[in-house]
Amino acid sequence: MLAVVPALFLLAACSASDGGGADEARSTSCPRACCMGEAMEKLTAGAEMPVSGSGGNTEDQLTNIVLNAKGESMKLALQDQKFVAMQQRWSVCMKESGYSYPGREAAVGDPRWGDELGAAPSAEEVRVAVTDSRCQQKVNYLGVYTALLRQNDKKIIEKNSEQLKLVQDVWDTRLRNAADVIETGSAP
Repeated sequence: MLAVVPALFLLAACSASDGGGADEARSTSCPRACCMGEAMEKLTAGAEMPVSGSGGNTEDQLTNIVLNAKGESMKLALQDQKFVAMQQRWSVCMKESGYSYPGREAAVGDPRWGDELGAAPSAEEVRVAVTDSRCQQKVNYLGVYTALLRQNDKKIIEKNSEQLKLVQDVWDTRLRNAADVIETGSAP
């Protein structure tokens, strides 16, 4: 995220030097998404990219490497028998208070709660949320889930260490290049 600020400085400098502006940035004929593409290219200069530039936005590909690894860890945690047993204990706890949910996702996604952002919760929604919180504490929901994630993260990191190391190297390069932009006012 820190590399975005120097990218914006490069974007502003590029727009000023070539006469480009907001209209140009929206143009579909503009190469490398105009100056933002150029800025990201300069910030990434010298980095070995873990994926080819073909097949989509390299920034998205870098992000997806990390998100896919995290998603795999979460999926393994949700399928683990420790999680399944804990979720069943949570469901029993909720049932004891009069609420029948097979898991937290069902309680959180209960259609009675609606999806209007900023709307005040109903009294029933508050009661369910309080019971949910109490049952989570009773079955150590967060502790079990976090321990499983930590355990799986280690496995996933080992399994994908080469790709994740390359992503880290790209970000380290970007931060060094960003520091240079801030210090000198120009790209590396």
